[in-house]
Amino acid sequence: MRSHRQFFAFAVFLGVLTTPISAGAGRLTDFVLSFDFAAADSVERHSIPEAETAALSRALSGRDTAKIFHRERITDESQNFSLIYSREIAGAPIIIIADAPERDIVLEAPHPVKDRATGLQAVHLLIALGARAAIISGHNRCAARTRSSCSGKTRVCGGGRSAYPSSDPAHNTKTLFHHAHTALSKRWPVAKIVQLHGYAQRDSDTLFILSDGTHERRSPDKGFAGKVRDRIRLSTGGSAVAVSCQDPTDRRFSYRPLCARTNPDRSTANNLDDLAGDT
Repeated sequence: MRSHRQFFAFAVFLGVLTTPISAGAGRLTDFVLSFDFAAADSVERHSIPEAETAALSRALSGRDTAKIFHRERITDESQNFSLIYSREIAGAPIIIIADAPERDIVLEAPHPVKDRATGLQAVHLLIALGARAAIISGHNRCAARTRSSCSGKTRVCGGGRSAYPSSDPAHNTKTLFHHAHTALSKRWPVAKIVQLHGYAQRDSDTLFILSDGTHERRSPDKGFAGKVRDRIRLSTGGSAVAVSCQDPTDRRFSYRPLCARTNPDRSTANNLDDLAGDT
Protein backbone atom coordinates (compact mmCIF):
# COMPACT_ATOMS: atom_id res chain seq x y z
CA MET A 1 0.00 0.00 0.00
CA ARG A 2 2.82 2.38 0.82
CA SER A 3 4.61 1.99 -2.50
CA HIS A 4 1.32 2.31 -4.39
CA ARG A 5 0.60 5.57 -2.62
CA GLN A 6 4.04 6.95 -3.48
CA PHE A 7 3.67 6.05 -7.15
CA PHE A 8 0.19 7.58 -7.26
CA ALA A 9 1.65 10.78 -5.87
CA PHE A 10 4.16 10.95 -8.70
CA ALA A 11 1.43 10.16 -11.23
CA VAL A 12 -0.51 13.20 -10.00
CA PHE A 13 2.76 15.13 -9.86
CA LEU A 14 3.20 14.55 -13.57
CA GLY A 15 -0.24 15.90 -14.33
CA VAL A 16 0.49 19.05 -12.37
CA LEU A 17 3.73 19.65 -14.27
CA THR A 18 1.78 20.05 -17.50
CA THR A 19 -0.69 22.53 -15.97
CA PRO A 20 -0.07 26.21 -16.76
CA ILE A 21 0.91 28.31 -13.74
CA SER A 22 -1.04 31.53 -13.30
CA ALA A 23 1.06 34.34 -11.85
CA GLY A 24 -1.86 35.49 -9.71
CA ALA A 25 -3.13 32.04 -8.78
CA GLY A 26 -3.09 32.56 -5.02
CA ARG A 27 -1.69 34.28 -1.97
CA LEU A 28 1.40 32.07 -1.70
CA THR A 29 2.25 32.64 -5.35
CA ASP A 30 1.86 36.40 -4.87
CA PHE A 31 4.16 36.25 -1.85
CA VAL A 32 6.92 34.49 -3.81
CA LEU A 33 6.53 36.88 -6.76
CA SER A 34 6.93 39.91 -4.49
CA PHE A 35 9.73 38.47 -2.32
CA ASP A 36 12.99 40.43 -2.21
CA PHE A 37 15.54 37.75 -3.11
CA ALA A 38 19.14 38.65 -2.24
CA ALA A 39 20.85 39.67 -5.48
CA ALA A 40 23.92 38.28 -7.23
CA ASP A 41 27.26 39.52 -5.80
CA SER A 42 25.46 41.12 -2.87
CA VAL A 43 27.73 39.57 -0.21
CA GLU A 44 31.39 38.61 -0.03
CA ARG A 45 30.81 35.28 1.72
CA HIS A 46 27.68 33.36 2.56
CA SER A 47 27.77 32.19 6.15
CA ILE A 48 25.17 31.48 8.83
CA PRO A 49 25.85 32.22 12.48
CA GLU A 50 24.65 29.65 14.99
CA ALA A 51 22.13 32.19 16.27
CA GLU A 52 20.40 32.16 12.89
CA THR A 53 20.18 28.38 12.64
CA ALA A 54 18.87 28.27 16.20
CA ALA A 55 16.25 30.90 15.34
CA LEU A 56 15.14 28.91 12.30
CA SER A 57 14.87 25.75 14.38
CA ARG A 58 12.65 27.60 16.85
CA ALA A 59 10.54 29.02 14.03
CA LEU A 60 10.02 25.57 12.52
CA SER A 61 8.83 24.32 15.89
CA GLY A 62 6.61 27.37 16.36
CA ARG A 63 8.51 28.95 19.25
CA ASP A 64 10.67 31.75 17.83
CA THR A 65 10.30 34.18 20.72
CA ALA A 66 12.93 36.51 19.27
CA LYS A 67 10.76 37.01 16.16
CA ILE A 68 13.78 36.80 13.86
CA PHE A 69 11.61 34.66 11.64
CA HIS A 70 8.02 35.56 10.91
CA ARG A 71 5.42 32.81 11.04
CA GLU A 72 2.10 33.63 9.43
CA ARG A 73 -1.09 31.67 8.94
CA ILE A 74 -2.26 31.75 5.34
CA THR A 75 -5.07 30.12 3.37
CA ASP A 76 -4.70 29.38 -0.32
CA GLU A 77 -7.00 27.28 -2.50
CA SER A 78 -8.98 26.32 0.64
CA GLN A 79 -5.83 24.85 2.25
CA ASN A 80 -4.19 26.20 5.40
CA PHE A 81 -0.45 26.76 5.69
CA SER A 82 2.21 28.17 7.97
CA LEU A 83 4.42 30.62 6.08
CA ILE A 84 7.87 31.09 7.63
CA TYR A 85 10.32 33.75 6.42
CA SER A 86 12.64 36.47 7.67
CA ARG A 87 12.93 40.14 6.78
CA GLU A 88 15.87 40.53 9.17
CA ILE A 89 18.15 37.89 7.59
CA ALA A 90 18.94 38.63 3.95
CA GLY A 91 18.60 35.50 1.86
CA ALA A 92 16.78 33.41 4.46
CA PRO A 93 14.59 30.76 2.82
CA ILE A 94 10.84 30.77 2.45
CA ILE A 95 9.30 27.74 4.15
CA ILE A 96 5.67 26.75 3.71
CA ILE A 97 4.18 23.94 5.80
CA ALA A 98 0.71 22.50 5.17
CA ASP A 99 -1.69 21.99 8.07
CA ALA A 100 -3.35 18.90 6.58
CA PRO A 101 -1.15 17.35 3.89
CA GLU A 102 -2.43 14.50 1.77
CA ARG A 103 0.94 13.15 0.61
CA ASP A 104 4.41 12.65 2.06
CA ILE A 105 6.20 14.97 -0.36
CA VAL A 106 8.43 17.99 0.30
CA LEU A 107 9.17 20.33 -2.62
CA GLU A 108 12.43 22.29 -2.79
CA ALA A 109 13.56 25.14 -5.04
CA PRO A 110 17.24 25.95 -4.36
CA HIS A 111 17.57 28.26 -7.40
CA PRO A 112 14.30 30.24 -7.70
CA VAL A 113 16.04 33.16 -9.45
CA LYS A 114 18.48 31.46 -11.84
CA ASP A 115 16.22 28.47 -12.52
CA ARG A 116 13.32 30.70 -13.38
CA ALA A 117 9.84 29.90 -12.05
CA THR A 118 11.01 26.93 -9.95
CA GLY A 119 9.95 28.77 -6.79
CA LEU A 120 6.49 29.27 -8.25
CA GLN A 121 6.42 25.65 -9.38
CA ALA A 122 7.18 24.53 -5.82
CA VAL A 123 4.18 26.49 -4.53
CA HIS A 124 1.94 25.27 -7.34
CA LEU A 125 2.90 21.64 -6.71
CA LEU A 126 2.57 22.02 -2.94
CA ILE A 127 -1.05 23.08 -3.32
CA ALA A 128 -2.03 20.77 -6.18
CA LEU A 129 -0.46 17.66 -4.66
CA GLY A 130 -1.46 18.31 -1.07
CA ALA A 131 2.24 17.98 -0.19
CA ARG A 132 3.71 18.49 3.27
CA ALA A 133 5.96 21.48 2.70
CA ALA A 134 8.00 23.60 0.33
CA ILE A 135 11.41 25.20 0.86
CA ILE A 136 12.40 28.04 -1.46
CA SER A 137 15.83 29.68 -1.30
CA GLY A 138 15.74 33.35 -0.39
CA HIS A 139 18.65 34.45 -2.56
CA ASN A 140 20.20 34.27 -5.98
CA ARG A 141 22.54 31.28 -6.07
CA CYS A 142 25.29 33.72 -7.17
CA ALA A 143 24.78 36.08 -4.20
CA ALA A 144 28.25 35.39 -2.73
CA ARG A 145 31.60 36.04 -4.38
CA THR A 146 33.46 33.33 -2.45
CA ARG A 147 33.26 29.67 -3.44
CA SER A 148 32.01 26.53 -1.72
CA SER A 149 34.10 23.40 -1.28
CA CYS A 150 31.60 21.30 -3.24
CA SER A 151 33.06 19.40 -6.19
CA GLY A 152 32.15 20.41 -9.72
CA LYS A 153 32.15 23.68 -11.65
CA THR A 154 29.59 25.89 -13.33
CA ARG A 155 29.32 28.84 -15.73
CA VAL A 156 26.01 29.97 -14.31
CA CYS A 157 27.48 32.92 -12.38
CA GLY A 158 29.51 34.20 -15.34
CA GLY A 159 33.25 34.48 -15.87
CA GLY A 160 33.78 30.97 -17.25
CA ARG A 161 33.71 27.67 -15.40
CA SER A 162 34.46 28.03 -11.71
CA ALA A 163 33.59 26.41 -8.38
CA TYR A 164 30.08 26.83 -7.06
CA PRO A 165 29.53 29.95 -4.94
CA SER A 166 29.05 29.50 -1.20
CA SER A 167 25.55 30.96 -1.62
CA ASP A 168 24.41 28.05 -3.79
CA PRO A 169 22.08 25.98 -1.54
CA ALA A 170 22.45 22.92 -3.76
CA HIS A 171 26.22 22.94 -3.30
CA ASN A 172 26.80 24.09 0.26
CA THR A 173 25.47 22.49 3.43
CA LYS A 174 26.23 25.60 5.50
CA THR A 175 23.07 27.43 4.49
CA LEU A 176 19.72 28.04 6.13
CA PHE A 177 18.13 26.29 3.16
CA HIS A 178 20.05 23.10 3.95
CA HIS A 179 19.29 23.51 7.66
CA ALA A 180 15.57 23.60 6.83
CA HIS A 181 15.99 20.63 4.49
CA THR A 182 17.65 18.59 7.23
CA ALA A 183 15.10 19.58 9.87
CA LEU A 184 12.09 18.65 7.74
CA SER A 185 13.77 15.43 6.59
CA LYS A 186 14.09 14.40 10.23
CA ARG A 187 10.54 15.47 11.03
CA TRP A 188 9.09 13.36 8.20
CA PRO A 189 11.61 10.55 7.63
CA VAL A 190 9.45 8.69 5.09
CA ALA A 191 8.63 11.74 2.96
CA LYS A 192 9.91 11.93 -0.60
CA ILE A 193 11.87 15.11 -1.29
CA VAL A 194 11.62 16.47 -4.82
CA GLN A 195 14.10 19.20 -5.70
CA LEU A 196 13.20 21.33 -8.72
CA HIS A 197 15.83 22.65 -11.10
CA GLY A 198 15.75 24.21 -14.53
CA TYR A 199 18.09 23.99 -17.47
CA ALA A 200 18.45 25.33 -20.99
CA GLN A 201 19.38 23.22 -24.00
CA ARG A 202 18.99 23.66 -27.71
CA ASP A 203 18.49 20.97 -30.31
CA SER A 204 17.06 18.41 -27.88
CA ASP A 205 13.64 16.85 -27.48
CA THR A 206 14.26 16.10 -23.79
CA LEU A 207 12.25 18.25 -21.39
CA PHE A 208 12.53 16.22 -18.16
CA ILE A 209 15.73 14.81 -16.63
CA LEU A 210 14.96 12.64 -13.62
CA SER A 211 17.63 11.65 -11.09
CA ASP A 212 17.94 10.23 -7.60
CA GLY A 213 21.30 11.99 -7.28
CA THR A 214 23.41 8.83 -7.29
CA HIS A 215 25.69 7.10 -9.80
CA GLU A 216 23.59 3.93 -9.59
CA ARG A 217 22.72 2.33 -12.92
CA ARG A 218 19.49 0.43 -13.53
CA SER A 219 18.32 -0.90 -16.87
CA PRO A 220 15.42 -0.79 -17.02
CA ASP A 221 15.06 1.76 -14.25
CA LYS A 222 12.25 0.65 -11.94
CA GLY A 223 13.09 3.20 -9.24
CA PHE A 224 11.25 6.47 -8.73
CA ALA A 225 13.20 8.33 -11.40
CA GLY A 226 12.28 5.61 -13.87
CA LYS A 227 8.64 5.52 -12.76
CA VAL A 228 8.21 9.26 -13.24
CA ARG A 229 10.00 9.07 -16.60
CA ASP A 230 7.75 6.25 -17.77
CA ARG A 231 4.63 8.08 -16.66
CA ILE A 232 5.68 11.20 -18.57
CA ARG A 233 6.35 9.13 -21.67
CA LEU A 234 2.97 7.43 -21.37
CA SER A 235 1.18 10.75 -21.04
CA THR A 236 3.03 12.53 -23.86
CA GLY A 237 3.47 9.62 -26.25
CA GLY A 238 7.18 10.32 -26.68
CA SER A 239 10.32 8.57 -25.45
CA ALA A 240 12.95 11.32 -25.70
CA VAL A 241 10.82 13.79 -23.76
CA ALA A 242 11.84 12.26 -20.40
CA VAL A 243 14.99 10.42 -19.36
CA SER A 244 16.38 8.82 -16.22
CA CYS A 245 19.96 9.47 -15.15
CA GLN A 246 19.94 5.97 -13.65
CA ASP A 247 19.13 4.20 -16.92
CA PRO A 248 22.14 3.89 -19.29
CA THR A 249 19.84 3.05 -22.22
CA ASP A 250 18.52 6.63 -22.11
CA ARG A 251 21.93 7.86 -23.24
CA ARG A 252 20.70 7.16 -26.78
CA PHE A 253 18.90 10.48 -26.55
CA SER A 254 20.66 13.83 -26.82
CA TYR A 255 20.41 15.62 -23.48
CA ARG A 256 22.64 17.31 -20.95
CA PRO A 257 23.36 14.84 -18.11
CA LEU A 258 22.35 17.20 -15.31
CA CYS A 259 21.95 14.60 -12.60
CA ALA A 260 22.63 16.50 -9.34
CA ARG A 261 25.43 14.11 -8.42
CA THR A 262 27.45 16.89 -6.78
CA ASN A 263 24.45 18.05 -4.76
CA PRO A 264 25.17 17.57 -1.02
CA ASP A 265 21.46 17.06 -0.24
CA ARG A 266 21.52 13.73 -2.08
CA SER A 267 23.08 12.12 1.01
CA THR A 268 19.96 12.70 3.11
CA ALA A 269 18.58 9.39 4.31
CA ASN A 270 15.00 9.78 3.13
CA ASN A 271 15.47 9.41 -0.60
CA LEU A 272 16.05 12.70 -2.33
CA ASP A 273 14.74 12.75 -5.89
CA ASP A 274 15.80 15.47 -8.29
CA LEU A 275 13.65 16.70 -11.14
CA ALA A 276 15.94 18.07 -13.86
CA GLY A 277 19.48 17.94 -12.58
CA ASP A 278 21.72 20.77 -11.57
CA THR A 279 23.80 23.11 -13.71
